[in-house]
Amino acid sequence: MQLFFKIIICTIIISNLLVSCGGVSENFSAQIKEVSGDGIFTMSPTGSQPVYRYIGKYDRVYFGYYNSLNEIKINYYDNNDRKIGMPVTLWSDWGLSSDGFLGDDHANPSIIVLANQKDSNQNGRILVASAEHGNRLQVRKSSFTESLVMWSQPILILDSKATYARLIELKDGTIWLISRLSRFNSNARATFFYTVSKDSGETWSEQKLLVDTNGVSGASSVYLSSYYERLSNRIHFVFNIAEYNNPVDGVSRYKDIYYANIDPQTDTWYNARSKVIGSSTLMISESDLVYKSSDSFPVEWTYLSDIKIYFNKNPYIYIVSINDPGRGDATYGDDNVDEEILRHHWDGTEWITNRVGRSARFSSYVNMATLDYLDADRIYGFTPNQNGYGRLTEFHMKRGIWSSKILSDSSDAHHEARIFSVIDAEPNYPTSKAAIFFNVIVPPYGESPYTEWTSRVQMFVNY
Repeated sequence: MQLFFKIIICTIIISNLLVSCGGVSENFSAQIKEVSGDGIFTMSPTGSQPVYRYIGKYDRVYFGYYNSLNEIKINYYDNNDRKIGMPVTLWSDWGLSSDGFLGDDHANPSIIVLANQKDSNQNGRILVASAEHGNRLQVRKSSFTESLVMWSQPILILDSKATYARLIELKDGTIWLISRLSRFNSNARATFFYTVSKDSGETWSEQKLLVDTNGVSGASSVYLSSYYERLSNRIHFVFNIAEYNNPVDGVSRYKDIYYANIDPQTDTWYNARSKVIGSSTLMISESDLVYKSSDSFPVEWTYLSDIKIYFNKNPYIYIVSINDPGRGDATYGDDNVDEEILRHHWDGTEWITNRVGRSARFSSYVNMATLDYLDADRIYGFTPNQNGYGRLTEFHMKRGIWSSKILSDSSDAHHEARIFSVIDAEPNYPTSKAAIFFNVIVPPYGESPYTEWTSRVQMFVNY
């Protein structure tokens, strides 16, 4: 296991406040557009990639979300005419049959647009997967290219135990569908399995265990985020451990960050040194330990948030996490606990951790952060304003120093949270005008996450 990591503090801090090195001179709020008045993404990057770009006849970013009517909807933003399409409902009453689980934000869909299929008639078709919270997993495909008008009937992949769907198309046209399965033939209380399709999503293989723990069954769960890098044909993963008090009390702590990548053609796992660390199912103890959460007072909680690969940089593996110093010694729902954004990268010898800046939190939920799709030195997150509400913020590193820029100056009582960068179907696309998508969540927060919440979907556009 890789045990070398280093923390570097390189953010300008005065009186515990992150200082912007520039100030806000542009009207960034004019670049924020609302794309749905009723919709939510999942908190966890484990769940889906809900925004995806494809250039064919059009240059469009497709996005999907869950709403308060228990529906999965999909829509698009056109980069050229700067218009938002009409939303289409792909699933209704999604989550209501979840056998005791809630219909909630866990059902947030994953979207890809096929680009590498051997049958060229399939390229440009939109593939969407969604799993209820701990129940059914289904897939639907558009009947026409670059069109939301007609869809296939849902294909049932699993009829129980599934959460957090994630679609990936490889450069040979193979499609991976990753999902979390609870209490399903593994050491972990919940971990990830995958199925593959080699015929454009028409048929799917049996489920295969992706990653597991070495611990006693039921002691912990695995969370993950992933990024497919086309040049090397590797799927890169960052993992998180969730400990449990017991099945009744639920999660007691999220901790530690791990890394590994897989060659999907050979089912071989590698660490950051390109050393083989396993085949088929990965044991998480064999992967790189990127960041070890402190077990001493104040006990840290650490949440994975994003991973991206940049072959135009050296180093090229970058990971973002949210750290909660003292969370383990505070009330679970206490808002008055400072969080921080951490960026981790592999420098060829060890894992380096940079402290980027502060992050907001609401209730017991983390606002999250994401790496820019093209620039590893640019991170989008949410800093707390004077009232503690998260506001969309761009962090940028120059010459080893992080600066920040508030992109939203709204004074409304709401949290901006749950952010995703647009992913391109093919490399070398021109920069997308629609860059990032996020939620605006308005208190009070009802007991049911999240059909009783008021949440909207917005995007930040680079004009």
